[in-house]
Amino acid sequence: MFSFESLEVLDIEITTACNAACPQCARYQPILNFNPEQDRHEIRLADFKRYFDEELLRHLKKLQFCGNFGDPAAAKDLFKIIKHARKNNPNISIGLNTNGGLRSSAWWGELAGLLTLETDYVVFSIDGLEDTNHIYRKNVNWHKLMSNATSFIDANGNAHWDMLVFDHNRHQVSKCKDIATSLGFKIFRHKESPRHLNPMFQGDNGKFIPLLKVDDPKINCFAVNDRSVYVSASGLCVPCCLLGDTVYLDRNSVSVSHPDILIKEQIDLNLNDIRDVIPKLNDVVDTWRTDRPVDCCALACNQRNLVKDMFKEDVEL
Repeated sequence: MFSFESLEVLDIEITTACNAACPQCARYQPILNFNPEQDRHEIRLADFKRYFDEELLRHLKKLQFCGNFGDPAAAKDLFKIIKHARKNNPNISIGLNTNGGLRSSAWWGELAGLLTLETDYVVFSIDGLEDTNHIYRKNVNWHKLMSNATSFIDANGNAHWDMLVFDHNRHQVSKCKDIATSLGFKIFRHKESPRHLNPMFQGDNGKFIPLLKVDDPKINCFAVNDRSVYVSASGLCVPCCLLGDTVYLDRNSVSVSHPDILIKEQIDLNLNDIRDVIPKLNDVVDTWRTDRPVDCCALACNQRNLVKDMFKEDVEL
């Protein structure tokens, strides 16, 4: 169950801005109806302070800046937000996921100076070498990426290399691991990309229906297990990043199959206190006990279980 008292992790999409054009990113999925202009959102320092007060920050164990549509390195107030969080909770763990192609080497060195705890980290999503990374990570310059990552590592930053494996870069996994080791990455992780598998939804005259039939609706929710919630760049609080994607399927409700739950007026942190919002997330949990659980939960979590063998263990270097 979701409760404010048990909350330990905030998974925050700090901006919808991104330099890359990854073909299977949520930004480019027609069914998600994402409009880079209309859906341009960013959490500035003032927003962050309004959404998450000092008491909450002291209560948390971790802030994770990742994102469905944007790259946290594009956020204007990232450094200010990290400093504010650390001022209120010196022990809070902070992690980022990035394509690494934004900003300057000096910027990444400065970021390393802010992420000084052993539990802090930056995951660089690097899907191959100079001749392959750009095939999926479109618009990301390899030399700039590697310069940025090297500057972060040289400034004592804890860097992880996360590699999606496709047919076009499969032969480079071993070489990428060797480079990660030589540069000082702490962890190398490669995973077979499930993005080429059956999509979760298919369109039918503007409607969206589940593509996979779920015979066993049992849900193993990573958000509940991690005691985390997801906050979108527009200030919507939902159970996880997977439901964060579906925000853009419909302009009122987060859930396609259950349009009467988690309507935006209820979960908008610009209108509501997060303490009031989090209990409403249990409306999703309540559907798990029925024969019609929220489609995103049923499909993604069961699908996650089916493809779990594709995800390799982290390799400490």
